[in-house]
Amino acid sequence: MGALSPAEVREWGPELVGMGVTALAGAPNVLAHFADEVRQVRLRLPVRAALWSGEPMTQARQDAIRAAFPDVGLWGNYGSIETFVIATNGPACRLGALHLLPGQSLEPDDDGALLTRYGDGWPTPARRLRLGDRIAATGCPCGEPDTFEVLGRADDCFKLSGGMVRVSIVLGNAASLHGVDDVQLVLYRDPVVPAAVVGLRIHYTGPNADAARVREQIVLGYEDLQVVDRHSPQSIVVEHVTELARHPNTDKVLPVIWESAEDLAGMAS
Repeated sequence: MGALSPAEVREWGPELVGMGVTALAGAPNVLAHFADEVRQVRLRLPVRAALWSGEPMTQARQDAIRAAFPDVGLWGNYGSIETFVIATNGPACRLGALHLLPGQSLEPDDDGALLTRYGDGWPTPARRLRLGDRIAATGCPCGEPDTFEVLGRADDCFKLSGGMVRVSIVLGNAASLHGVDDVQLVLYRDPVVPAAVVGLRIHYTGPNADAARVREQIVLGYEDLQVVDRHSPQSIVVEHVTELARHPNTDKVLPVIWESAEDLAGMAS
């Protein structure tokens, strides 16, 4: 499913109930927003399964879905357009744990994990195909083997005021804070040195509207940002927002948005 506005949920509500909808599929943020609207309009849907893919399932998104559909089982897929599904996450799994499908191997690598597939019948064969994600072995209470978690993209570092900052660490640390639901980074690119960033804005949603306190916790939780904060505190701005920017075609929440340094100068003036 794609995103539905509150008016569309109210309009389609009787149809969804009449159809006997028991399963949903979509990006986690879309499912969470739909669940919030279902609760607002007091729509009763006996949803038993929600299939998610395309972006991470965060604790806040999971909580929103379960609040509207207490009997739901969450089923996640990890993969890409090129590879289709590589691994899955089921109702008994820990959030973030992924189980590799049979007939595959993953080689961890700092430049991105390498996927190899064995046997016939795969929609996309692969021999040491670089995925671009950093992964690490982990455990899961469900007991299934071949468990890993995604640490972030291999190329998610940027330079800020002379320091090297990793996007996945900032996003993960911010999302772990109490009262923070979703997080998005806005990076302002240096027009002369495109690999360098001259300003970082961290947008977040959730009940914690004390942006100064959130900023303090984010900086204290990451040594590289502490260094930047000592020399260039003005380059790190944290803002509480009601909505994060989404991709116009897929409606996924964009973890990172790149802007020009001229835009940052215009905002400052």
